Amino acid sequence: MEEEKKKQAFLSWLNAAEGTTINDSIDLHFFGEENGGWGIVATKPIEPGETLVEIPDSLFLTFHTALNDPDIGPQLCEVCHLEEDAANCPNPREVLTEDEVTCIYLIKRFYHSNEPLNPWEALLPRQTDTTLFYTDKEVEQLSPLLRDYTEQQKQLVESKYSAIKTVLLERYPAVFPAEVYTYERYQWAYTLLESRRFVMHRCHPYLLQREVGAPTETGADAAISSVREELWGDESSEDDDDEPEPQSQSSPAVDTQTPQQNSNDSDDAANDLQLDKASNCSSISQSVGEEDVVVPMCDMFNHDTIKGELHFQYYPDKKLFAVLVSKPYQPGQQIFINYQKRYSNYSLLLFYGFHSESVLDNDCICLTGLNFTSCGDSETVETPELLQRKAQWVELLEIEENPRRLRVYPKRLGSTLLCGLRIKFLTWEEAVKFNGSPVSLVNELRVYKFILNLLKAKMVLWQTQDMRDDTLAEIQHAAQPTSVYRKSCIQFVKSIEQKVVAAALNNLAIHFWRLCKPQESTKADTSTFSEWIIEFILSCRELGIPVEMVVRRPCSS
Repeated sequence: MEEEKKKQAFLSWLNAAEGTTINDSIDLHFFGEENGGWGIVATKPIEPGETLVEIPDSLFLTFHTALNDPDIGPQLCEVCHLEEDAANCPNPREVLTEDEVTCIYLIKRFYHSNEPLNPWEALLPRQTDTTLFYTDKEVEQLSPLLRDYTEQQKQLVESKYSAIKTVLLERYPAVFPAEVYTYERYQWAYTLLESRRFVMHRCHPYLLQREVGAPTETGADAAISSVREELWGDESSEDDDDEPEPQSQSSPAVDTQTPQQNSNDSDDAANDLQLDKASNCSSISQSVGEEDVVVPMCDMFNHDTIKGELHFQYYPDKKLFAVLVSKPYQPGQQIFINYQKRYSNYSLLLFYGFHSESVLDNDCICLTGLNFTSCGDSETVETPELLQRKAQWVELLEIEENPRRLRVYPKRLGSTLLCGLRIKFLTWEEAVKFNGSPVSLVNELRVYKFILNLLKAKMVLWQTQDMRDDTLAEIQHAAQPTSVYRKSCIQFVKSIEQKVVAAALNNLAIHFWRLCKPQESTKADTSTFSEWIIEFILSCRELGIPVEMVVRRPCSS
C-alpha cells in the first residue's frame, strides 16, 4: 500500500510538468528491492515504434541542477571545473568534476535539506548492493578478476572523495559539514548516479553556453575509464572472428545513434543527439558536447541482456526526452533495456549490483603464469635466435604487460591470449613473417590443442574438489551482517569460471575439429592429424563433451 501511494504521487508530479506524456499502455510496478526495484510493465498491447514516455528537460537531474541550488550552488560554482580552463589548470584535483558536483547535490537533497524530497526522489533507493559495498571478507570470496576491479574501484572512489574533502569540505565547513557529507554517503550517491545516468552528446541547450578549454581526463577519471574498458573485454580489436559458431548480435538496446526523426522534426544534423544509458560510455570525464543526465521514469527501466531493447531520443526544439519501443509487447510483460551488450556478469555486479541468470558471451577467465617464448615441447628444438625473436614479439605486443588481458571467453579466445599463443608455437620460418595473424594451419592447431589441454586440466581439478561445499563454508564464515542476496551473488560468481571453461571447451573443441577434419582428405602429415583427432576425441569423452555432436557439425569451408 505504501509503494502504491508513492507511485501515484510520483505519476501526479510527473504529469504536472508541462510537456510530460506517458503512454496509457504502460505502468510502474514495484518488483521488490532484490528484483530490480521499480520497473515498467505493459498494461495494453504495444506496437513497435510507439513512444512510451516524453519527459521535459525541466525535470532532469544534471550538474546544472546542483549549480543552481540556492544553498550550495555558489560554492559549487567556485570549485566546478567549468570555472577554469581544464587544459591550463596546474592541478586537476584543485577543481571538482561534474559527476562529483552532482553527487554532492544528491547528498544535500537527501541528508541536508530543509525541503522535503520530491516524489521522484522519494522513489530512489537509499542503498545499493554493488560489490563496491562488499566487506573485505566478501571481496576475498570473489573471482580474482572481479576482486581486482572491485578493489581498484574502491580506491578510485576514495580518491574522488579525498578531492572533495580538500576542495570543498575543508574550504566551506559551515556549508558542507563533514558529519553530513561522509564517505559512505558519497559512495551511495556515486553508485546511484552511475547506475541511472544517461550521457547526452552534442547540442544540449546547456552545452551551448559553455566556454571551457580542451577536454581532458583527471587521473581518477582516466583510471575509471580504464576499468570500464578492461572489464568489457579486449579493445575494439577484439572481435568474434574466431568463434566456432559466429552469431549475429542485435544492436545495443540503448542505441548510441539517435533514432531517425519524424519528417516534421528538425532535420538539422547539428541538433541531433546521441544518448548512452548509464555506464556504457567509455569515460566518466566531461567534455564539450557531453553531459550526464538522470531522467525521471526513464531511469526505471530494468536491464535484461536478451530482452532489452529501447531507443532514446532528445528533441532540442521541444526540450523533451523520449523513449521509443522497437518491438511489440503484450499486457503484463516487463519492458527492459539492455544497458550495454558488451557487459559481463562481473561488470553488472560491479556497477549495478545484480547478475544475469546465465553465463554471458563476455564472461571470462584469465590465464596466468604462461610462458609465451618457448613451446615447452621437449621434442622441438628451439634455437637461441628463435627464442630471442619470440621474446621480442612478446615485448613489442605487450603480451605479458597486463595478465587481465589473457582471457578465455565462452565462445572465443581473447585476442591478446591468442596472439601470445601463436608466438609460443612459432617456428623460425613462421617467426620471420609473423605479424600477429594466423601464420600456418599447424601453428593454429598447436594453439588450440594447448588451450584445450589447459582448460581440460582446470576442469579436472575442479571436478576433484567439492567446490559447492567449499563455497558454502566460505560464505558461512563471511563477515556479518550480509544479505541472502549477496551470498547468492558470491555463489554465482564462484560458478562463473567453471561455466566459462565448460562452454569454452565445447566451442573450442568444435573449432579444433573443423581445423583438423579437412586434413584427413589430404596426404600432408596425415599421421599427425589423425593422432591429434584421436587424442581430441578421447579428451572430449573424458570431459563429458558429446563428441558425436561435435564431429557431426558441418566443417567450415
